Amino acid sequence: MKIFFMMMNTTKKNKQARCSLAFSLTLALSILLVLPSCLPVLTERYPDDKQPAGEQKILRFENYVYEPNIHTIQLLSSNTNVLQASAVSLQQTTPVVLRFDVLGNDREEFRAKVIHCNRDWKPSSLNVIEYLNDFNEFYIQDYQSSFNTRVPYIHYQWQLPKVKVSGNYLLKIYRGSDEQDLLLTYRLVVFENLVSLKPKVVASDFLEERDQSQQIEFQLDYQGFQILNPQQEIKAVLRQNYRWDNAIRDLPPLNVRELNKKIEYRAFDGQNTFLGGNEFRRFQIKSTRFLGLGVSSIRSTDTNNVARLELDESRASRPYVKRPDFNGFYQIERYESQSQSEIEADYVQVTFRLKSDFLGATQKVYVLGAFNLWTFSTQNEMKYLQDIGEYQAEIPLKQGEYNYLLATLDTAQKASLSTFEGNFRETENLYDILIYYQPPGQRYEQVIGYHSFSSMP
Repeated sequence: MKIFFMMMNTTKKNKQARCSLAFSLTLALSILLVLPSCLPVLTERYPDDKQPAGEQKILRFENYVYEPNIHTIQLLSSNTNVLQASAVSLQQTTPVVLRFDVLGNDREEFRAKVIHCNRDWKPSSLNVIEYLNDFNEFYIQDYQSSFNTRVPYIHYQWQLPKVKVSGNYLLKIYRGSDEQDLLLTYRLVVFENLVSLKPKVVASDFLEERDQSQQIEFQLDYQGFQILNPQQEIKAVLRQNYRWDNAIRDLPPLNVRELNKKIEYRAFDGQNTFLGGNEFRRFQIKSTRFLGLGVSSIRSTDTNNVARLELDESRASRPYVKRPDFNGFYQIERYESQSQSEIEADYVQVTFRLKSDFLGATQKVYVLGAFNLWTFSTQNEMKYLQDIGEYQAEIPLKQGEYNYLLATLDTAQKASLSTFEGNFRETENLYDILIYYQPPGQRYEQVIGYHSFSSMP
């Protein structure tokens, strides 16, 4: 009997030991499962233009450069015709080519994809087979090394595939087979001329804005094209100088005349009004031997070219002066070899200079133009030099002629060209109208109308 009770006690102790071990394992597993929830959660954020090595790049559905050594992005419909509007007809037979440079000597393998988007630049619900005839992964095999330049670079070209339907498209360029290793994204609009547009630029209906603004009115004629519910199925977008950052979206019509098949877009609470801005500032760096327009000095070393622009000042309080410009765009050209400027034009470290009082820490100053995709990045931010009373920025640019403006950005991310440029009704600007159409049951938005025009007759 005593032996029996001893055996029972031993069994009970073994059970207690096993229970204790099981509890310990359960507790340890629970701690491991809970620990990740105690760690800080990584939130998505847009990347800066200079990202630390290895940091994830977040895809942006806009014109954007993800690495600082990518420069001179252009979309062309031929060797010389730059598509400033980044818009092309669905029926166009001339190939469209995307060009860009990567500074340095090393050639890398890049690939591209085409993403169909809605008018708000979010991916549409179309499958690739519905808008492309090809497999949606394109190798960029057309490249050339720069020739006889102090700053070495590789020039890449990619001929875009023909698409089946109109709409917004995002071109995505990435390194190797890693779609997360982004280089650049670029917007393209493919349109059909299924309706006609008759625009005009008039003085603003608001008296206090008449000297500063340009009001866009237009008539849409859809005879020969069936639109059952124009108010719901049609959306209009207006752009100034082909920019997306200040575009007027979803402009409501003032009047729909269904019997005549016409839609009128006239003044509606100022929604169709743009600030006139000012004519663009200009400079030329077509030669590294001679001073070009707007350049105060230029010199070359064994490894670089350096140029300083003439000192800019604010034009906000000055009278309007008419002068020719490219409406914010630029041309690549080298005086000494105009035939192959795409690989023989050199890069120049250009110093922009602005005479001004310090605006304070809440106002930053930027150089803006098509050459930097109209983006507010650290690469085109101007720094204030207290000892000489100037804002300055150093930006590497390929030889050619450039347009630019000086803008401010406050802590609320509100951008303004008014601080240093002013606004004038007389300013010559380029405008375009995009008409998006989506009837019930259709899974994507067509661009059924497009028209580009100048504010000056």
